[in-house]
Amino acid sequence: MGFAYIYCLCSVAGISDVSQVPSVLMAVKGSSVQLNCTHKKDSSFVQMYWYRQRPGQTMTLIVFTSTLSSKHDYGDSDPNKFPVIKTVPESGSLTVNNVESDDSAIYFCSVSKHTVCQRLESAVQKHSCIKRSVTALVNRWQSGITNVPRQNN
Repeated sequence: MGFAYIYCLCSVAGISDVSQVPSVLMAVKGSSVQLNCTHKKDSSFVQMYWYRQRPGQTMTLIVFTSTLSSKHDYGDSDPNKFPVIKTVPESGSLTVNNVESDDSAIYFCSVSKHTVCQRLESAVQKHSCIKRSVTALVNRWQSGITNVPRQNN
């Protein structure tokens, strides 16, 4: 029986209005785990992004969700592997099904406001901006981590 470590970016200094639980979990291969994200921003923050960063790799977007649509944007991710729930602006959840050792990573969410005049071009630019900001936060957060358990293959 193997395990996968799943870390969640729960809070970064000065950014306590978005939180995730659980903060760290170890999952048995083949099981499913649910990650929950909440925020204390106002109800106009209806969009939620779920990211994953595997050890030694760059951050990738798993899924974009919004309470304004029941269709979620998974891009290249598998919706059966990563089902999401986003029914209210203040919270959402991501499930990782059939956990494998390859799922060991830092998972985190971010939220944003919906703007009335979003075009495809501005959405792509906005995503790039959010990705750069979150990458900087993760790098700052990771530089403070010590004694992180490593998976033995």
